[in-house]
Amino acid sequence: DAAKQFPQWKWIPLLNLSTLSHEAFHLYVQFPGTGSLPMRDFTMARDEIFKSCYPQAIFQTERDALLRAFTISRSNADAGEVRQAAKDYVTARQDRYRQLSAVRIVSHGKVGDCELAEANLEALEGMAEYVGESTHLDQGLMSDADLVDYFAPDDTQPFYRTGLFALLIL
Repeated sequence: DAAKQFPQWKWIPLLNLSTLSHEAFHLYVQFPGTGSLPMRDFTMARDEIFKSCYPQAIFQTERDALLRAFTISRSNADAGEVRQAAKDYVTARQDRYRQLSAVRIVSHGKVGDCELAEANLEALEGMAEYVGESTHLDQGLMSDADLVDYFAPDDTQPFYRTGLFALLIL
């Protein structure tokens, strides 16, 4: 049975649907009337941002806090518990930014810190990811647990997922 032999294939139809929604959001909402993504999107050194701004030893704590906040926000937890989980995530994120305060990244032609570079990428890619993946959740095509599994610890472009999960928590 192919599903047992290649379990990762179960996501292929959903990834295609998600990619279509994601890219359509770029073209029709973020950059309407252009017919393409502006070249400035490609001037961000995504690999450099990942290597410089997401050291695994530091980012893992933040990622775990974000996924915990998401899981709690989707449960029957009271508002105080959700707020505390979200605060724990923000604290972990701020701690990472403090530890990386000397790092400088070029984003949209400007030199800035990790916080600025990530804000640009989360706005660009995280919002588009939200459009694609929230549709799966709303239609019951993917569970919360599936979505958490989708944010792999070794993700090399975590800003897609950090933006997505932050929006889902809101």
